[in-house]
Amino acid sequence: MKNQEKPLRYCLYARKSSESEDRQSASIDAQISELKKLSEKQNLNIVYVIEESKSAKSVGKREGFENLLYGVREKEWDSILTWAPDRLSRNAGDMGKLIDMMDTGKLKEIRTIDQVFGNKPDEKFLLMILCSQAKLENDNRGKNVKRGMAAMARSGRKPGKTPIGYKLWRDPYDFTAPSKVQVDPERAALIKEMFKMIGDHQWSAKDAFDHIVEKGFTNRKGKVPALSTIYILLKEPFYYGEFEYPKGSGNWHKGVHKPIISKALYERVQTVMDQNNTKKDIGGLSYYFKRIRCNSCHSTLVRTSSIRGNKRHTYVKCYKASCGKCDEKPIRIKDFFDGLAQVLVSRGLHEKIKRRMERFHKQQSDYFLTLDPDYECGTEVQFINYLLMYGNRFDRFLLMENQDGIALSGKRIIQ
Repeated sequence: MKNQEKPLRYCLYARKSSESEDRQSASIDAQISELKKLSEKQNLNIVYVIEESKSAKSVGKREGFENLLYGVREKEWDSILTWAPDRLSRNAGDMGKLIDMMDTGKLKEIRTIDQVFGNKPDEKFLLMILCSQAKLENDNRGKNVKRGMAAMARSGRKPGKTPIGYKLWRDPYDFTAPSKVQVDPERAALIKEMFKMIGDHQWSAKDAFDHIVEKGFTNRKGKVPALSTIYILLKEPFYYGEFEYPKGSGNWHKGVHKPIISKALYERVQTVMDQNNTKKDIGGLSYYFKRIRCNSCHSTLVRTSSIRGNKRHTYVKCYKASCGKCDEKPIRIKDFFDGLAQVLVSRGLHEKIKRRMERFHKQQSDYFLTLDPDYECGTEVQFINYLLMYGNRFDRFLLMENQDGIALSGKRIIQ
């Protein structure tokens, strides 16, 4: 009498493509419900259930699928129950692993809602065809998406997210009509003002940004964007009516949307920003320390800090004093900037700095005070002190240009 074969032990595997509930014909809950009904009807022994929300187009990216294979290797189950072959694999690598386990006899059967694949040549061949078809669909879908986005660009509509200052509008009575890009009146006005301040009045990007933030500029979430985001927006040609797609391809398209600024203004802004960037490396704090010397040994200055209690204190001192080769005493960085401001005012200020100060007092605005609202800028020395501490690199360069003969002596800045 022959031994009766052991019943197959199934692992139920339910998967949907990661992120969206509506991109699959059946959600995970629906797959599990239908497959359990099938198991009851056909008396299948389900020993484990694996749920996963991951795409199957890449090899080795699905933890649930790897656990499914691990259970087969460890003989926790010997069969798989799933909704369809494309739930298991949409790539050749994972498909090969399944076929190899069938060839070695570890995987007895793969059962779907309406098909059964066992360790038989024709059934394995059919399984490979169905999984390959799923891979082909994935590959074609990617091509179709790229082709559709290229056609969209040729028609004057930029693929992807539109920059701040624009919003999408869709006809509520025509769901088949494509969405349209419309100007966001409030934000667009502030963005245009920012471009004009930089391109027409030579403001720095940071100062222009601070100015529109004071007027209530926010992103679509109602938050103040980072300064780095503004630098990206200032490089965005979409605002004057053109865009490049794909980026870096050299393929430029004229948009059907309404421009916020002119191309001439955009180019002026790029020129101003490029000029500021050429002086960026020599406008930082280290630039002061290279230009100002120790009065005792004529060495350069360095910045240092120490922690006392819960506070960090910052100082400027002679480089050789750090090595014990000079007796010049350090100066607090606040006193350093205050003394330097007095020297610079006494020597005369650059014309651009004077115009900036005149504009500040004329407008009675505190847009320079975003870092320290309590800081006073009523006098020339106070205003220059603030620019030294919080101004942009171009401001610092203008303040220190051709300023030689300044030294640190006795905890004071002298000339």
